[in-house]
Amino acid sequence: MALRFILRHRRKTIATASFIILGTGILVFLHALTVGINDTMVLNTTRLHYGDAFLEIPAAFDHPESVAQSISAEKGVESVLFRCRFSGLLTNGTVSAPAVLYGVNPEIEAAGTAIARRITTGEYPESHSHEVLLGQTIAEKLKVNTGDSLSIVESSGKYLGNFTVSGMYQTEIPHFDNMVVYVPIQVIDSAIRWRNPSEIAIFYDIRKNYKDIKAHLETLIPKSLRLQTWAELMPDLLQLIEMNEVAMRILILFVFVLVGFGISNSFVLTIVERFREFGILKAMGVTPKELVGLVFLESFMVCLGATLIGLFMGWVLTIIAAHWGIDFSSLTSHNRYFVVSGLVRPRATLESIYWPGILSVMASIVSSYLPTRIAARKTTSETLRFA
Repeated sequence: MALRFILRHRRKTIATASFIILGTGILVFLHALTVGINDTMVLNTTRLHYGDAFLEIPAAFDHPESVAQSISAEKGVESVLFRCRFSGLLTNGTVSAPAVLYGVNPEIEAAGTAIARRITTGEYPESHSHEVLLGQTIAEKLKVNTGDSLSIVESSGKYLGNFTVSGMYQTEIPHFDNMVVYVPIQVIDSAIRWRNPSEIAIFYDIRKNYKDIKAHLETLIPKSLRLQTWAELMPDLLQLIEMNEVAMRILILFVFVLVGFGISNSFVLTIVERFREFGILKAMGVTPKELVGLVFLESFMVCLGATLIGLFMGWVLTIIAAHWGIDFSSLTSHNRYFVVSGLVRPRATLESIYWPGILSVMASIVSSYLPTRIAARKTTSETLRFA
């Protein structure tokens, strides 16, 4: 009987279902877009330098390279970047500037991080070469360009020699552009590497479970070392992601309050038009509870069907947008969390599906309750007289 009611009032059914489909589909896409923005911020941040997990090795640690080798052999690890870190002073004639120097393997570093993609002029240093890659800001302080020469003195006072500027990069992050300099690790004296700390940036395979990989890697490294994830290194980014998720949940709730009012208005009109039918049903012996159950079943069928269609449409729209991506580069050119790329690919998660789905069905059913109760409470004579 509920199905016959739905088919007899096609226009009202289509109007109500369209409202639900549109609201559900849009919210699925918006939630997927929020997840995609969060993914892009994490990817931009981890790919710049620190990786998905980060391991700092103190000075005078025996054979730190062996730790990197053992980690790189594990499943789920995409790449491992070993670096030595030390402070120094860069000098060009009478001009000098302090810097944080990283001894890196140029080929592996350029392929694993996004610094190479932020080079504004020149190129990444070659292995075994006396070349440096430095930020645009520190280059301006030193008044050097690509191909110019500068000297490096380590913080202990040891002179490292003259180096040629192979290239300059710009990330829009002051710490990097003002201080960070990359040098081939092969030309750094072993004594300097021994008395300064080292670090390992670990990049995971995106198809693997991050928590499982981290738990396994912690069993491989010495107990004195601490493996940190990007969330531990960058709590500000984690809070920003959590804030985005909370804001999206609030938006979903507010939208479905509006959707509920629209659905309620549609159901009121539909039920008022059908008072004569309800009066006839009561005259035939249908009880008020049975009448409420009948209308509720009808509402549930319409809402469930429309919700499923809306979820499917939102999921399809997300797949299409993810394939091409949405470019926010013009809006994020100076944002530290989008230094690598402003291309966002929406990603639908389980939460993207069940939150809009559950709220859609709940809002639809709750909004149909009041007009149904009004019809059920009226007596048979009142219902027929009203009609």
